[in-house]
Amino acid sequence: MTIRKRTAWIAALAIGALALTSCSASTDSAENTDGSRTVTIVTSNDAPFSYVDEATDELTGIDGEMLNAMADQLGWKIDVVVTDFATMPQTVISKKADFIADGLYVTDERKKKLAFTDTWYYQGEGMLVPADSTL
Repeated sequence: MTIRKRTAWIAALAIGALALTSCSASTDSAENTDGSRTVTIVTSNDAPFSYVDEATDELTGIDGEMLNAMADQLGWKIDVVVTDFATMPQTVISKKADFIADGLYVTDERKKKLAFTDTWYYQGEGMLVPADSTL
C-alpha cells in the first residue's frame, strides 16, 4: 500500500457519508423492505485497510471494521464492489457505488467532484538508523 493511499483512507468514508445524504445513487441505496438500507461501497481490496476476507467473504480491515460498526449502528446492509484503486473515484461519481472505503488523498482536483470530511489520518516518512550512523 502506498503512503498516499494510507494518508487519506478515512476521507473516503466521508465521501460515502456525504454521498448518502446528498445524492441518490443508481445503486438504489433506498430502504429495504425490512427497514434497513443497503449501501454499495467500493474498495481496491487493499489489506490491511479495506479488503474482503476470502474465508468469510466479508469486508474487513481497518476501514472495513469501522464501516461495519457504522452500518450496524445505522441499520445498513453493505454491498462491496472491488475495483482498481485508480477507478474508485469514478465509480462513485458515476453512481455505481455510494462511497469509497479505501485510502484516498484529498486534493483540490478531487474536491471539485467528491465530498470529503476532515482528514484524521496522516502518514509521515522517516528513517530508522543505528545511533552511530552518518545518515
